[in-house]
Amino acid sequence: MNQDAVEALSVFGGGALIAWAAAFAWAKWLKHRYDEYRLNAPPSPVDAERITRLEQAVEALAVELERVGEGQRYAVKLLEERLPQRLQSGRTNEPGRIVTPH
Repeated sequence: MNQDAVEALSVFGGGALIAWAAAFAWAKWLKHRYDEYRLNAPPSPVDAERITRLEQAVEALAVELERVGEGQRYAVKLLEERLPQRLQSGRTNEPGRIVTPH
């Protein structure tokens, strides 16, 4: 390969790499500059409505989860009350053997 061609390709490639890096850094700087503006800007009415709806949805979900928990506690209470009666009226267990209720 010709020495002049290698030098020209190296200069062109190096220049292109430097130009790309400078453009990338400039774009990042511009983006952060506008991000700072957006963070300090007051929320729009549309955003406030969305946040209100989101808070209401989270509260409704919390209420439903509490209801599910109450139902599970009730089911466990019923099993604890009735399970010993079934074990006593059923067959006798061999020593060292565990019978699971399923």
